[in-house]
This record gives sequence, C-alpha cells and structure tokens, in this order.
Amino acid sequence: MNYITSIDKKIIYLSMISNQINKTNLNEPDNYKQIKNEIQNDLMKPTKNLNSTFIGYQGMKDIMLTGDGTNGNAGLNDFRKWAKNGEWNEFHTHHYDWWVFPIPEKSGFGLKYTVYLEDILELKKDTVYINNLIECATLVCKSWGWDLINGLEIDKSKLGIDQKWADWPIRLYKMTLSLICFGIEKEAINAINYGKLLIKEGNNMSYGGRDLKYLFIK
Repeated sequence: MNYITSIDKKIIYLSMISNQINKTNLNEPDNYKQIKNEIQNDLMKPTKNLNSTFIGYQGMKDIMLTGDGTNGNAGLNDFRKWAKNGEWNEFHTHHYDWWVFPIPEKSGFGLKYTVYLEDILELKKDTVYINNLIECATLVCKSWGWDLINGLEIDKSKLGIDQKWADWPIRLYKMTLSLICFGIEKEAINAINYGKLLIKEGNNMSYGGRDLKYLFIK
C-alpha cells in the first residue's frame, strides 16, 4: 500500500482525538507522516469565525436538550418523555442527530452544528453536557433494543413493539463517531459492537451512497 485512503485518513483523525479506541496499526507508507502532519495542522487551525453559522457552545448545550424548535425535531427532553411513556417509535420518526450527536463533518446545515477539536475540548469541560450526550446515546440505543451501558441486547421479552433497529445506519454512525470524538470510550466501544452485530445479522450499513460499516469493522 503506497497511499492513504480517505477512510484511513479519517481513522487517523479519530485516533488523534481518542487514541484509546482506535488502536489500528496502519502500515506506514512514505507519505503517512506528511498526511498525519496535515491533519494535525488542520486540527490546530481556528475552525470558527465571525461569519460562521456555528450556533456557539451555549447554543449546542441548549439545543441538545430542547431540539431546534421545529416541529418534528427533538432533543433530550423529548427522549426522556418518550422513554418514560414507552413511545419508542417517536425516536424513529423525529430528527435530532445533527445537534444531539455533533461530529467534525459538515451537514445539510453547513457548520451550524459541526464541532472540531477546539469545540470538542471546550464542550468536554462541561460535565453536564457530556452526561447529557451519554444519556442521549443510551436512550436512542434503547429504542433500538440495545443496552449501550452494558453492551448487550435487551431481553426481547422486555421490549416494546417499537423497540427495534429502525434501519438508520447514519444515526448509529453519527452517534458512534460523536462518542469517539468526545472520548466517551466505554459507550463508544459498545456502540461499535452493536454495529458489528447489525453487520453480522446482514443489515445494510449504507446511507446516501456512503458505506458506513468501516467505522464498525476497524
């Protein structure tokens, strides 16, 4: 191998944020060091400016709880209510992953909810935000029938009719990537293992022309 693919590049990127999870030993082609330095330099660049659409750190904290205020777009307060009432199908039919599971990728909202290294480090200072992120991931996984904390399938006899995988690989991808980026290692590993289980069971991990399974097989 004499080049680094875009997938390998992302794995390197993730490793720099949470090296305890991504321990993949990549062969080092001639340009490995150069690409690694390029990524490191990119991480150190200011990622937000006065013209950015990023909603800010308090905005990120607020929207995780409340959603964006648009009908059908939810947050943790909704998750708690749905879980309490056993309304698991609500998790499958509402939008939330852009702001509930922020990642270092642009979305259809541009950079509005995108977080890079400087943003991750700042948000990680707030233990309430991190605990809310874990709770969001735990409840979403519960809606799929997966116990994220213990890394186990929930006993089928205890599941509601709508507690099942809803064929949203992009949501599992964003959730897992977000947990990795914020260094939430135990839950991230359990999310990866859930992805591995879904792949083993023959579920499709492609979305929008992107094959997302690489995040769960590395």
